[in-house]
Amino acid sequence: MSDKDQEMLDYIDEYIVRDRTSDAAEDSAGAAWAAYERGEYDVPDWYRKEHRAKNRGKTISAGNTQKKPSLNWDTFLKSMGILFLVLLGLFLILTLIGLIMQ
Repeated sequence: MSDKDQEMLDYIDEYIVRDRTSDAAEDSAGAAWAAYERGEYDVPDWYRKEHRAKNRGKTISAGNTQKKPSLNWDTFLKSMGILFLVLLGLFLILTLIGLIMQ
């Protein structure tokens, strides 16, 4: 068995089966292995890095692989739109208060 196959088996055991003993867990593991053999499924890149680190004696936890949300053009425009609406609302409220106080 090659290292790549062993890596896939480790991935299936750790993230698909997750210590479950039900028939559904076995079916899921079998389906993942069959898809891997057909070339339709592969070990995710983040697990490969983790697996290599385990082989060297270092562990990288899967929980620390979250990406920070990146600021792209779409999120920038959404946040600027929200800021505009908040400022417009404040302006209208202060204008109404000013008119009422006169």
